[in-house]
Amino acid sequence: MKLKSLVIIVAALTVSACSGIPEKELKTDFNESACCSQLSALPMTQLSVPFHQQVIMDGHLPTLSSSLLNDNTQADSQRFPTIAYQISDTTESLSLLIRSYIKNDALFAPSIYVFDKQWRLLGQYRTNDFTYYPTAMQGLERIEASIALEPQRDNAQFIVVSADSTKLDSAINRIHPEDLYSESQQIIGNKQLPLTATLSSVGVIDVTASQSTNSAVLTLLAELGVSSNNEPETLGSTQVSQPSTQTVETNQKAQWLNIQKDIDQALNNNDIKQAAFIANQAAEQGMPEAKDYLLKQLAE
Repeated sequence: MKLKSLVIIVAALTVSACSGIPEKELKTDFNESACCSQLSALPMTQLSVPFHQQVIMDGHLPTLSSSLLNDNTQADSQRFPTIAYQISDTTESLSLLIRSYIKNDALFAPSIYVFDKQWRLLGQYRTNDFTYYPTAMQGLERIEASIALEPQRDNAQFIVVSADSTKLDSAINRIHPEDLYSESQQIIGNKQLPLTATLSSVGVIDVTASQSTNSAVLTLLAELGVSSNNEPETLGSTQVSQPSTQTVETNQKAQWLNIQKDIDQALNNNDIKQAAFIANQAAEQGMPEAKDYLLKQLAE
């Protein structure tokens, strides 16, 4: 799918609100959340494709020590919030997008670990490997990294996300919104004071996966918050509000099948704008799953 077409999708679906950061106080006390003395004891989430999950990295999650994650280094024994994912054995290729969002001048300092089936470390991606992005059409202010994996070739089986202890309390440089606006309008704006954000052991991240290596597809999946827990065929009956009778449910299912058919036909005709219009109109009529379906079709 061409990048120009993907940009049209972003604009047409108007999904900037889908990337909101939860208004929730983060738990910084990790004493009550100690979980695991070994990696294999971590709770595991199946990483199917496509996949999207927003995670609050704080003391409500299991915690793991840096020394356990960095077995071959003199790492700190302090514990940090940790999440773990298992890659399906049938997955041939996987592109993983990790985003850490800036809120109240702070953000989570991510460190990504890739392990094989025997929990041997295959690779690590630290905060320094992440790129800063200002607030724009393609999401909220954040740092992000895209990781390409081929599990059947490199034997990658587990992905663990925890805090980068080497970067805690350090700062990253940001672009002031007024500077960003002045640059986009090609005008000379007022001089702004330097703007920074502090790297922390708590924060909010997005984990998004796709078979595609196109970073724009990954960005779209993250913007729409596509979940891997629902199949398109069942979305119409499970998410349409207030089903009451068998007749209503049958009509809703028929309507959803027609929407799928119209989206598929538009994509077959390479009419991306029409497909986006259909998905957006269906969402306004109470079927937001149409957007998920469109993005899943693009990701596949």
